[in-house]
Amino acid sequence: MYMGPGGSFTQSFGDGAENIRPEGMRQLMETAGLILGRGDWRYLAHSIPAYRGDNWIDVVPGERRPPNWFQVSPGVVRPQTFIRRALRGKVPVEPPAGGLPPSKIFRGTGQAALNTDMADGSRNVQVQFRSSPLGTISHMHCDQNGFLISAFGSRLAIHAGFRPWYGSEYCKNYYWTSKAQNTILVDGEGQVNRSLDAVGRITGYAFGDSIDIIVGEASEAYGGRLDLYRRAIVFVKPDLVVVADHLIAPRPREYTWQLHTPSPLTEAGGGSYTTVNGEAAMRVTFIEPAGLRISLTSGDPVEPELPAPYEPQWHLAATTERANEARIVSLLQIGQGSAPERAEAALEGGVLTLSAAGRSVSVTGLFDNISVSLTGDNWSETLALGSDK
Repeated sequence: MYMGPGGSFTQSFGDGAENIRPEGMRQLMETAGLILGRGDWRYLAHSIPAYRGDNWIDVVPGERRPPNWFQVSPGVVRPQTFIRRALRGKVPVEPPAGGLPPSKIFRGTGQAALNTDMADGSRNVQVQFRSSPLGTISHMHCDQNGFLISAFGSRLAIHAGFRPWYGSEYCKNYYWTSKAQNTILVDGEGQVNRSLDAVGRITGYAFGDSIDIIVGEASEAYGGRLDLYRRAIVFVKPDLVVVADHLIAPRPREYTWQLHTPSPLTEAGGGSYTTVNGEAAMRVTFIEPAGLRISLTSGDPVEPELPAPYEPQWHLAATTERANEARIVSLLQIGQGSAPERAEAALEGGVLTLSAAGRSVSVTGLFDNISVSLTGDNWSETLALGSDK
């Protein structure tokens, strides 16, 4: 419901997530809604297009199955088929009530999904975030404190690459590593791969009507190279995403901020870069520090064992000067059809001010106790960070 609401083609974290279409979750959500008597889950399941005709493939000889279908148990006969037949008609299909919040944290996996529209994926703007106690083992990647962004049914900020097969050299050297994620590199290297100890934590959050705040800490994922990696994300709905990183190391390091996109990144001047994918568009602007070294590349830096099932992906890397401590503040603006005009932004005395689309935003305590004030025409909202107990 939260990772792919309203049938939107987004993405999530971990192995194979780049291939998941929400159609593959339709039957699972329908079954769970029937079992638990949740008519709103059935409504959301029915908002996802069903597989038809040529969308079905032969996974095993003689068995027709949709691609990326969520398989609860092996074999041709599955329990959920009987559950749906037994319970269908006993749980009405009902739209989500006003009490279903658009943003949610999943504490066990350390993931969060921040949405604007739970019922209509073609209108939804989504920010996903991961800072997980499960580490980087099994099917997880080195993406602690990483984020993903999608809008209007298309992906904007993605994890890069694909999985030729589990354990391939391409997986080990790129797909699983931090170099393919929207997270930080330290002296060009990422988080410890395949480790239970490479953990992150969601340390604070606050969800409002038009503002969401979430904070993660992931220094333990770097095997002693960092003393602090605090990432705060402020989502001013539906179109402004502030990413604030605070990094401290025991000795001077270079820190590289990364962004991966499925469509070309174009320099737009003044430390700003734009990308457009379908109806979705994004402008990325670096606010702090000055003098970042920017690199724009495309393609796979490691040769995959199988042909990549996509056009070249694009990669932005912004690297600081060498220091014990660094603060990186970036603004990602979401647009529809074309990249939005650059917002007015200033960071002075620890206060970030933004002006865009008739709204004024003030963010204090980006690296301490965050408080956000939003003012529009005849309305306002204030939200302060609460501690995640």
